[in-house]
Amino acid sequence: MTVSWSDDQRGRVEGAFTKHPLGDHRCADAAREVVVVAREVDVASRGRRIGPRLPGARYVLPREFAPNPFWTHHVTVAVAEHCVDGLTRSPGEPAATYLTRHFLRPELHVIEDVDLDREDL
Repeated sequence: MTVSWSDDQRGRVEGAFTKHPLGDHRCADAAREVVVVAREVDVASRGRRIGPRLPGARYVLPREFAPNPFWTHHVTVAVAEHCVDGLTRSPGEPAATYLTRHFLRPELHVIEDVDLDREDL
């Protein structure tokens, strides 16, 4: 199951990922663009931040890139019970399986709502 984007919406979401590829470490910038489109589908769409769960831990472990690059966090968009970001692209991943599918040792990560207007993301 994927997010039910229109063709135009899907194009705008994919455009955000083209403009801000994962390797550029600009996931928050991509999320800021995606959430605007996501709110057309689900008004409750919001930013979410993935970070290390353990005190003193410094990095998250995305499956696609482990062990490099070293990400201190990652930002995704919650839309229609999915997470949408550069790891999932426009189809998204059901929120229930997102951490397990896209991060090593998902139990060592925490996902929480985040204000996408924060400049420190």
